[in-house]
Amino acid sequence: MKNTAIFLLATVSQLHAGSPDAEVTLVAQPEPWIKPLIDIRARYEYADVEGKDPSNALTLRERLGLKTQAWNGFSVLVEGEFTEVAGKDYHANAGKDAYPFHPADSTIADPRNAELNQALLQYEGFDTIVKAGRQRLIYDNSAFIGNVGWR
Repeated sequence: MKNTAIFLLATVSQLHAGSPDAEVTLVAQPEPWIKPLIDIRARYEYADVEGKDPSNALTLRERLGLKTQAWNGFSVLVEGEFTEVAGKDYHANAGKDAYPFHPADSTIADPRNAELNQALLQYEGFDTIVKAGRQRLIYDNSAFIGNVGWR
């Protein structure tokens, strides 16, 4: 038993031995060819308009897409934007086709939808980036041109 304890103490000291200047080489993992884009936002709004029932809207806005890695300077980006209704105790106010449609409830204009947000082809080369297609534009601090939906 005494010999085992001495052996373990001697081994532990050897495990910690080494130079602090030892060079460690990490193997870089290759970038995936297609990168998923995921942006999910939960939103809650309460409205109580006189003459109508109070409303509670709980919605989820998802931006889901794919972006390819550059190949000879070319890459592709495709992104959809979806609004899903989690709590449907409100009136979406976009006609009879809107969901949810409860005219007796207070209006919260956040109907369920699905749309193409971005689809573009990009070329990057010769110190220039050229994008063609439908894209999200954000200029300066997005005060006048941007992706804010309440303008």
